[in-house]
Amino acid sequence: MCQCTICRRYGAAWGYYHPDEVKIETKPDAITKQYIWGDRDLSFNFCGDCGCVCYWWPVRPPPTDGGEYEMGLNTNNIHPEVLKYVDRKFEYSVLMSPVRSKETAHPDDPAKYT
Repeated sequence: MCQCTICRRYGAAWGYYHPDEVKIETKPDAITKQYIWGDRDLSFNFCGDCGCVCYWWPVRPPPTDGGEYEMGLNTNNIHPEVLKYVDRKFEYSVLMSPVRSKETAHPDDPAKYT
């Protein structure tokens, strides 16, 4: 779970997946829009009609060295039957863990940077 101010405002329940694990289906005429903020690492993609945030996607290409690569899927938008066997929980300590660096952190970020 991310502690940044935009994720807190979105109220998203992020599930973190490798892009190969996710299939995003939309209606043929559906329009998604994106918002890129802060350190410009992530693109937040949302419904052009209702404004619900659907997922975030890395702006930079995936690493070629086999490093981790993931996207965030807002599990609040997934049909409950699909999530029936998915355990969604987070540890409070994660909210106080730095995600990136102190230099790019938002002033309201509650993480403990050293």
